[in-house]
Amino acid sequence: MNPETLDLPLSNLVKKPNNSEEKTPAIFFLHGYGSNMNDLFQLSQFFPDKCHFISLQAPNPVMFNGWSWFDLNPLNIFKLLHPKQINSSQKKIDSSINICLDKLNIDPENICLFGFSQGACIAFYTGLKKPFKYKAVVAICGWFSDKYFFLPSGVSSSICLTPVLITITTHYRGS
Repeated sequence: MNPETLDLPLSNLVKKPNNSEEKTPAIFFLHGYGSNMNDLFQLSQFFPDKCHFISLQAPNPVMFNGWSWFDLNPLNIFKLLHPKQINSSQKKIDSSINICLDKLNIDPENICLFGFSQGACIAFYTGLKKPFKYKAVVAICGWFSDKYFFLPSGVSSSICLTPVLITITTHYRGS
């Protein structure tokens, strides 16, 4: 697998489908805290080759070549140090997806967000913010707090139109 990159607000890896003449679905991978864009990108080999796979890298550097969507409080991960980072990351994700729609042959009606751990949090938030834009949201081993993630006006009723899969495991011990 030889991934490409695009000029986006977020660093990225892109795998195009085998047949890109027609518009195809896209899965946007959002990694967990302390990881990077390479982590979930490897999962693309388990999906059909009929999709675009774009792995976005969070904007905030942390130790050991890791990245985060928002800083965590080491004493209490449910109390955020800089809550505005959630909105900033969401805007960069949204902008990156819009550019991908312009540059790649992606079906705009068939976009899925796939997040793990902290990436699940930001995938869920991004899906809530613009539910009409996504075909589905997959959130694996993440958490969600109405204190930080709900919009001032609440959640649009159109969120009911977006399928959301939330999973957790008893063996995961991440953020």
